[in-house]
Amino acid sequence: SGITGQTANTIVHETIHQVGYNIGIHTRLGETPLWIVEGIATVLEPSKMRNRRGGQASGERVNPERCDWFRSNYRPRRPAGSLAKLIASDNLFRRQTLSAYSEAWALTFFLMENPARRKNLAAYLQKLIQRDVTKRYGAKERLSDFESVFGDIARLEVEFLRYMDRL
Repeated sequence: SGITGQTANTIVHETIHQVGYNIGIHTRLGETPLWIVEGIATVLEPSKMRNRRGGQASGERVNPERCDWFRSNYRPRRPAGSLAKLIASDNLFRRQTLSAYSEAWALTFFLMENPARRKNLAAYLQKLIQRDVTKRYGAKERLSDFESVFGDIARLEVEFLRYMDRL
């Protein structure tokens, strides 16, 4: 009957990382923000996100594990300004792993579901690919690169949270 459930999701998740690095979306030579590395992998875990037709409705493409954690465990206690912290640093991944993965999923899903934001996401990935990997990628540079593509992060955070609250 094949591999299913969490085992299948883990295999898909890790394969997406490998493919992302192999085709140059992420770099092994420099720093790629973890939110985008893990966000892409968690968004593509559900089978409806990977088949040709995809889910017709957003709800069919949702990663239920990540969405449930974001809504039930992280969103109620999520501090204002968390989006800027997620973009600027990988610290949340070290301190609150499940919350970090769920927010990375939620942000990436939000960006991929909106056609205009999807174009921004493609431009952001291109910006990451083109940066000089020999230079440190500090919080200031990470935020600057993000805002140069997506605009004011505080405004995006409001839009993002409204979307997630309606999902």
